[in-house]
Amino acid sequence: MQGITVKNVTWSKDRVDLKNIRRQAFVLEQKVDQNLEWDGKDESAEHYLAYIDGQTVGCARLLDHKKIGRMAALKAYRGKGVGNEVTDHIKRHAS
Repeated sequence: MQGITVKNVTWSKDRVDLKNIRRQAFVLEQKVDQNLEWDGKDESAEHYLAYIDGQTVGCARLLDHKKIGRMAALKAYRGKGVGNEVTDHIKRHAS
């Protein structure tokens, strides 16, 4: 899909958007226990948000500079390349 932008973001500044996507994808849709989802590792992780037309549509985090996790896209945007764009961005820009 054209028009997907991915940005490095921080938990302290962008936690509302990050939590919204993860809550929808994992907690509500997949019924992941909130205690498992909010595992206390977000403060030290690197975070990424995907946008289409300025709207947040996906996210991921990187732990220990090597492990991609908590990757999700809002239901309406799945199968449209959001995950691929996030992964490509992380490969290019991760510390």
